[in-house]
Amino acid sequence: MINFATLDLNLLRILDALLIEGSTTRAGQRVGLSQPAISAALGRLRHALNDDLFLRRGNRLDPTEYARQIEEPLRLALEQLESALTGPLQFDPTVATDTFKLSGSDFFAEMLMPRLADTVYRRAPYMRVQLVDLVPDSYVDTLERYSVDAALIPDTDVPDWIEKRPLFLSGWAVVARTGNRRLASLGLQPGDTIPIDTFCDMGHVLFSPKATCAPWAMPPCPRLAASAVL
Repeated sequence: MINFATLDLNLLRILDALLIEGSTTRAGQRVGLSQPAISAALGRLRHALNDDLFLRRGNRLDPTEYARQIEEPLRLALEQLESALTGPLQFDPTVATDTFKLSGSDFFAEMLMPRLADTVYRRAPYMRVQLVDLVPDSYVDTLERYSVDAALIPDTDVPDWIEKRPLFLSGWAVVARTGNRRLASLGLQPGDTIPIDTFCDMGHVLFSPKATCAPWAMPPCPRLAASAVL
C-alpha cells in the first residue's frame, strides 16, 4: 500500500514524463532535470509503488502493465491539479464568447440595448447579450427561471442570495396633446413642470403592467428609483 504522507508528489510529474517520452534523457529535458536525477527518481518511484514501472528495450523504456493502467488517470489528475492551482483566467473581452442575459422592461430595450449592442460589437465582438422580458411582481422568478445575470428593476426587497445596488434615477415625463387648453392657459411650454394640483385635476390615460394599478397609486416622488440586481 502506498503511503501518500511520505510520497514526493514531484515524482508523479517525473513518472508522467517517462510515460510520455519512454526515455530518461528526454523525460529529464521535459521536466528540467538531468538524466541521473531522472534515474534516481525512477528508483524511488519503483520502491514507493512496488512495481518495476518500466522495462528497458534497447534505448527505450517500455511501461509495465501497472504503469499502463495508471497512465491516463495519472495525467488527468495532474491536469486537474494544475488547473486548480492556476486560478481563474483573466477575462479578455476581445476573444470571449460568453452570453450574458439581462432582464428589464421594454423601456430598456429602447434606452439601453442600442448603445450596449454597439459597445459590445466594438469591444467584445464574439459575445452575446440577451434582453429577457421582466415579469412584473415576480422579479426573483425571472432571475431563477431564465438564469438572468443582471436585472434592471425598481428598488424593492429581494432575497439574501441576490446582491443589489442603486444604478440610476429616472424622472417622470408627461405627454400631452399639442395645444392642450389647460396647459396653454398656464403658459406652459414643452419641458416645463406642471403644477401638481393641475396635474392631479386633469384627466389621464394610464398605461401599467399591473392590472390593479390606478392613477392615485403613482408614487408621489417625481423621481423613480431603480436598482441593478447582480
